[in-house]
Amino acid sequence: MGLDAQGGLVRTEASIRPEERAWFELNLAVSKRWGLQRLWSMHKELQAWQPATRSNTASMADYLRAHREDYVAHAQQGETAVISLMRDVYDADVALKPNWPSSLYKVRLAEAILREIRVLCERASIPLVAVVVPGGPDMDPESWLKIDTKRYPEYRRETLSNALAGASQRAGIQTLNLFPVFDEVALQQDLYVGPVDPHWNANGMRLGALACEAFVAELQVMPFLREH
Repeated sequence: MGLDAQGGLVRTEASIRPEERAWFELNLAVSKRWGLQRLWSMHKELQAWQPATRSNTASMADYLRAHREDYVAHAQQGETAVISLMRDVYDADVALKPNWPSSLYKVRLAEAILREIRVLCERASIPLVAVVVPGGPDMDPESWLKIDTKRYPEYRRETLSNALAGASQRAGIQTLNLFPVFDEVALQQDLYVGPVDPHWNANGMRLGALACEAFVAELQVMPFLREH
């Protein structure tokens, strides 16, 4: 998907690169093996893994370059080929360079997609709430993916979470931004798998679930209060 000159959502037909399709076909074939056989293969693969090396600030430069190249290819040149269906990267451009064209475009695109999701849910009478979970690089003190604030003076830990929460709210979706909830306890509790894996762990999920419970309960009460 992309945006037109007026900021409207444009649907495009995406194509999958041959190497990406080959990767899925290979893994699909592997998945059909007997369970014990797959378990043994995974065990051997894990034994061959090398210890993780500490990340450094150069990784952020790599992220920024990749995001800039993606923006040029997809937003400016109309590229529709899927680079990687399994890529899960840190949105460094939005976090470190919020005024870059790629950052502004990405936030506008997120808003347009979220608005479309809201419309679809309304048509189907499906309640919709968005929950923004802060990533490890912005919140986890043990994360190996560090950000050099001298090199990137525009960086603020809350920028990425706030950008997505703002896009969701402008799209008309009731939105819970967990950044302040996590920020309050981040130094006292281990909330992420880390230091290499930036996703939340059981502690983070529990904290997020409690916040979501309170948020949804308030949404159910507020309409009653407004009517009475």
